Amino acid sequence: MPLGWYEVLVMLSEAPSHKIRMQELARGVFLSKSGLTQVATRMEAAGLIRREACPTDRRGVNAVLTPEGKRAARRAAVVHLRGVQAHFARHFDDVELRRLATVMGNLLEAEGPRGAKLPGRG
Repeated sequence: MPLGWYEVLVMLSEAPSHKIRMQELARGVFLSKSGLTQVATRMEAAGLIRREACPTDRRGVNAVLTPEGKRAARRAAVVHLRGVQAHFARHFDDVELRRLATVMGNLLEAEGPRGAKLPGRG
C-alpha cells in the first residue's frame, strides 16, 4: 500500500464518523486537491473509501472510510509500525524515546492538528 493511501486511511480512521471533507483531507496529507482526487479515485476503486456529497455545503465532498478501508488500515498499521521499529525506534534507548516523545509532543501542540498553525503560535 502506498504511504499516501495509508495516510488517508489513518486520517479517516481518526475522524468523527470516519468521514472528512476532501479539502481538509488534502491539507492533512499534504496533497493538492487534484492530487488527492487522483488518490481518492484509486482508493475508491479499491473499495477503501467512498465519496459522498457534503450535506451542509452543496459544493463540498466528503471522503468516507468503508468497512474494507478499516480492515486495510488495521493490516497496514502492523506493517507500518514494524517498519518504524526496524528503521527508527530500535536506534534509541528508553530514555531517548521518552525525550523524543516529549519534543515531538511539544512540536505537535505548537503546530496544531495535522500541521495547522495555532493562533498566537509561530
